Amino acid sequence: MAVDGVDKAIRKIKAALDEKEKEASQLAHELSMRALVTFKQHQLYKQQEGNGTQVEDTEKKKDIAREYADRHRDKATSTMGIPWKNRSSQAVRNIFADSGVTEDGHVFFNLHSSLSYVVYLELANHQKHAVLNPIVRGLAPEFLEGLRKIYGS
Repeated sequence: MAVDGVDKAIRKIKAALDEKEKEASQLAHELSMRALVTFKQHQLYKQQEGNGTQVEDTEKKKDIAREYADRHRDKATSTMGIPWKNRSSQAVRNIFADSGVTEDGHVFFNLHSSLSYVVYLELANHQKHAVLNPIVRGLAPEFLEGLRKIYGS
């Protein structure tokens, strides 16, 4: 009889942990999508010239970067500078959001690219034009707080 009770308790604990893992995975997914939207807002904002061609709105990007830095001033994050130039649109189109749970139970979210030169765009000039890492780091405190709510302190 006692063994049945222990097995039942173990099944309940596993079910509760599976539910928490599902919630954590959903949180990671939501933040990865928000990170991707934030990235695209920074990189894809364009304004129309009088002749109908699109040009980069550098001042708007600077304002967005400053607002981002102000919003995350009290958080442990690097501040975002002026984003790297979106010359061919290839780099921007090849940025993807990713999230999930590893086999050993670690929950994650990130932004990544399928193009090798994005590493250069992010790291060149002492990361002066980095966008991906500051966005993810800016969302990290919210992610950790969400995990604390799910799993408890």
